[in-house]
Amino acid sequence: MSVFKGLNGLLVNVLATIYLVGVPFWGIAYSASLDLSITLAESPILESLPTITLSPSLTLCPADLPNPEVELVGTENYTANGKHWVRYILSVTNRDEYPDYLFYAAPNLPPCGLNTNSSRTWVYIVDQDGNYVYGFCALGSPDDMDGLWFAVEEGSDPPPGIKVVINDRYCEKEYESSLVKITPSSFSPPPTSDLELQSKWTSTPPVIDGVITAGEWDGAGSLVLYDVNGLERGTLYVKNDSSNLYVLLDMTGDKGEDSSGDYSGLAFDIGTDGVKSPYVDLRFARTTTGDFGIQWVMSEYGWTGIYTSTASDFAAGFGSSSSEASSHRIYEYRLAFSEINIDFDTILAGDGPIFQARMSVEAVSSTPSFRVYYPSHYNSFKNPMIRIALGVGTMSVASDAPIIAGIGLVPRTFIDQSTGLATTGPSDQFANLKDSPFGGHLRVMGNVSKLSALGIKYYAIGYCNMELYDCAPLFSTGFNLDHWQFLQDTRTNYYWDATKGKYILDAVSPETIYSSSGYLIRVYPVLSPSLDWYIPNLLFDWRTTGTTPVNSGLYRVHFFGFSAKDIYSFIPTDIGESTMVVRIDNTRPVLTVNSISYKGNDVGACAIVRLEDANDTIEVNISAYDPDGYLRDFNLHALYGDGQSFTCHQETYSGYLSSGGTGPTWNPAMPSGTYSCQGDALDHWETTCGYTFRITGWDRAINGYSYIHYSADHETITILMPDYELCQTVR
Repeated sequence: MSVFKGLNGLLVNVLATIYLVGVPFWGIAYSASLDLSITLAESPILESLPTITLSPSLTLCPADLPNPEVELVGTENYTANGKHWVRYILSVTNRDEYPDYLFYAAPNLPPCGLNTNSSRTWVYIVDQDGNYVYGFCALGSPDDMDGLWFAVEEGSDPPPGIKVVINDRYCEKEYESSLVKITPSSFSPPPTSDLELQSKWTSTPPVIDGVITAGEWDGAGSLVLYDVNGLERGTLYVKNDSSNLYVLLDMTGDKGEDSSGDYSGLAFDIGTDGVKSPYVDLRFARTTTGDFGIQWVMSEYGWTGIYTSTASDFAAGFGSSSSEASSHRIYEYRLAFSEINIDFDTILAGDGPIFQARMSVEAVSSTPSFRVYYPSHYNSFKNPMIRIALGVGTMSVASDAPIIAGIGLVPRTFIDQSTGLATTGPSDQFANLKDSPFGGHLRVMGNVSKLSALGIKYYAIGYCNMELYDCAPLFSTGFNLDHWQFLQDTRTNYYWDATKGKYILDAVSPETIYSSSGYLIRVYPVLSPSLDWYIPNLLFDWRTTGTTPVNSGLYRVHFFGFSAKDIYSFIPTDIGESTMVVRIDNTRPVLTVNSISYKGNDVGACAIVRLEDANDTIEVNISAYDPDGYLRDFNLHALYGDGQSFTCHQETYSGYLSSGGTGPTWNPAMPSGTYSCQGDALDHWETTCGYTFRITGWDRAINGYSYIHYSADHETITILMPDYELCQTVR
């Protein structure tokens, strides 16, 4: 319908054009319980109209205008008429393709309620079925289509989808957008506290190339990323191994191929304390030339320039992913633990905090235009950030695995059931073990699904010193309950609550089911297989150096299953899979520098030695052994100057074996050896300086994840070169 029909084409220029600010249609917000459909052409047209003077441009009917392209920008909460509302904000992203004259005031066209100067073009919003939701009849320019909106009362659902219709009333032509899905779960209010994220252990690290290949990020921990308006823009994925944190920013909301204004970054609160510590806290970013590196905190708002990172890696790309087939922006990171101050061995060692990284995500898109600072901007680390719990590695437990399946990353099949020592190959999760005993805090893994299948709901763990007793298993000849102690350590684990987005602590102390004549049997509940556990197959914690320390020796561990918390509900299990032999070594290696000598004469600590020739040698006598006989290696080296050093002598257990030997003669006696130190690689002493002769080494004891016993000793002397002159100033 056009009110200009019959005007005989009498058009005269007007001297001015009236511009009105955007005013919404009279009406109310969308409600599923109300039928708000109206016909926008209901206003009556007067039979006779006065002669109207119009700008020539106002009479144009443009050809080939595009349909509006609409983006859901965000939400906003507000209060009106005593009610609480949620406003959904929309933007027509191609609004610059519409001419200004479409939105000139048109008093000659039917009014919008009492507004007789509404614009030539009205814009309104309809739902997925074409029902009217909300509209705007007095927008002053195409730019005003950047702030379209509709509202629903707080607690009510918006329509599942909407379309934006641009109605040019003069030319009687409408331009309609495609359907924009409205998903309340796609919006999030700003977090008020730290978010928690579970990183998952990976034995096959993703390739950092900006391309997401099939299966590469499967199983990773994930967190939805929202922009500063609360609109979902992508997903953060994290994995880790024992050396690196792998991060993927899958920015499904950034489908613009123009990458000139696109970038991302990650900021880390290294101390996890909410305080920006200069030259400690940092963020990863890229220079304008594309170099990837680190910026250090200088103040609450200041950062250094970017220093190139050599330990970590980054790649950006544009492609598809499992969550979005359309091409979009992709950012992949490999962050070395050494650069974000994570000591993975410490995480594995015991009961410390499981959240070892605290970070924020930045991602900026030019097309479409949005900014992600999630969960907050980098200005203050007191604001909410993301706390990441690193995966500690999970031993794969097959359905036919034994009930006691292994310790940490070491399957029971790699633990010799005669010696109790572990040996692995280079491709195993804990690589290159050779005759390794166990010690410290042991996390013993089990076949939890098998326990459920057997009807076992509770279990007790006994252990017996095989160097003191026969330790015969239950139902075998010689079994003696007097020889067994029952574990009473707290089993500590966490399970992921997907609803709360948090890890929940599950600290379980065993309950006593039998106590008589000094016998004490305590049972643990079986882990629920339906929960997502931080340590999925944890059977029990054995803190061999805890409140009930365990002496070094050979032990048999015994599993006893029950259907209830009752000694009489015992369920027999196969002895072959419910017992395990393990060697415990809870002594540290002894490494000492016994003496230093020059030309047969001992020199004490802090002595000054003048060489007769730069090729002379210094003799260092050391002791290196493990009281339990499980020394792994030792290294005698000299340190001097500004970070300079050289090695005098080193030995390794695997080195002896690879040479065809049966092992070095390291034993609990006090062995010692004298080794020559003759300067650096040029076989002469380089400079007059203080030289520290230092011996370091490990034994072979592990906790299932890392070596645990390290020792060191040193002694320092000053060495003068033959031509060095001593000068004394007398005053």
